[in-house]
This record gives sequence, structure tokens and C-alpha cells, in this order.
Amino acid sequence: MNETASIRISPAQAGQEDAIRTLVRRAYAIYVPRMGKEPGPMLDDYAARIAEGAAYVLERDGAICGALVLLDFPGYLLLDNIAIDPTCQGQGLGRILIDFAEGEALLTAARLLCYETLWLRDRGEPHTDKAAMCKWLAPKVSVDTIHDCLLTHGHAGYSTDSPHQQRLRDVIGLEIGDGTAQISKLIIAREKIGNAAVQYR
Repeated sequence: MNETASIRISPAQAGQEDAIRTLVRRAYAIYVPRMGKEPGPMLDDYAARIAEGAAYVLERDGAICGALVLLDFPGYLLLDNIAIDPTCQGQGLGRILIDFAEGEALLTAARLLCYETLWLRDRGEPHTDKAAMCKWLAPKVSVDTIHDCLLTHGHAGYSTDSPHQQRLRDVIGLEIGDGTAQISKLIIAREKIGNAAVQYR
């Protein structure tokens, strides 16, 4: 892969459904003789997937090289389809899309956990363990994401010329304020199993 290539993942836009459909058909064509029929992704309605915000495209230097479909169901996020154009395969683009899907799943998990915690709070129900989970998970996802961005840029990402180093310090502050991850985990354990989780009394 060209190291200077510009890679971008973005939500698919109306008008890109034909390009996605063609890419998917090319990527899955190898499986038709083995299965004796076209796999599900070849039959999907990509205009509908774009309309519901479930389709993403990976572009390299402006050309669509990959597609991803993430379906958001109550309680979970399903990676329904990932396809790389055969001319772009073997260059690490599939791994980039999988990492993107994992990031979306973690972001969705943190967001849903926060919504559930606030919902319990509004109803006056116990929510201490959920609040501690929010306090631990959301900053962790943020720190890990920013750290990956910093590493992607190498030494330049660590220098004061880049905003990543400042963002990393800012978000690490969220991991410390109001209790570290270790404190949050102790609170979760205490709420789940009671005094047996308390180290001392």
C-alpha cells in the first residue's frame, strides 16, 4: 500500500449505493460457486442502508475501496458486512474497517451505559454501579482512542505542534478526577457482591 495514500472512513452518502453494490458484488463473487448462490451482502439494499445511517465507505485517495454495514439493534451493534474491493485486498484496509467497527461498538456501549445510568437516576432507582461503570469506561475509551491517534502520527503526534498530546493529557485528567479506574472497579465490585469486595473494614 502506498504509505502516502490518504485513507478516510465516512458515512455513505446518497448516490454512493451503486458504487457500494458493485464493490460488494466484486468482493463476494468468489463465494458464489462455493455456495451455489449469492451471499446475503450481494442482495442487500444499500440505498436503504445509507438512508438508515448503517453504511460506511473507506476511501483511499478519493476512490471507494471498502464498505462496512453496522446495524444498531437494542442492546448491541452488529457488524453485518465488511467488503474490500479485490483490487485493494491484501493491503490492510480490512483491518482498518474492523478497527473502525470496534471503535463504533465501544462508543455505542459507553453512550448506552450513560443513558441507562441517567434513566435509572431519573427514576430514583439504584445506579451507583452503573455510574461507576460510566466513570471507568467512557474515559478509558477516550484515552485509548486518542493514544492510537497520537501513535499514528509518530513523534509529531507527541510534539506540541499536534493537538493530540494536549487532548491526551486532558482526557487522562477525567480518569483521575472523582476517582481512578481502580476506585470505580472497587465500587462496582462492592455494589455487585457486597462487603466481601471491601478490602478492609
